[in-house]
Amino acid sequence: EIDVNSASNGIALQPNEHRHWLHSSEAQEEILKRLQDAEKKSNGNFGVGRQNVIKELQEIKFNLGLF
Repeated sequence: EIDVNSASNGIALQPNEHRHWLHSSEAQEEILKRLQDAEKKSNGNFGVGRQNVIKELQEIKFNLGLF
């Protein structure tokens, strides 16, 4: 498993960055789909999947203006 809030994954969020939208069902479904799509591109290779998921998390963070 990948800790999506881990600083070691380059995507740690500060407490003030957890915005209300992030906790909505809509946001959770969108984020889950994006992460699942990123993982599927790895063809079962954990290392590639991890990098794809981290890259997508960074993109999500950028999209939210949390860069």
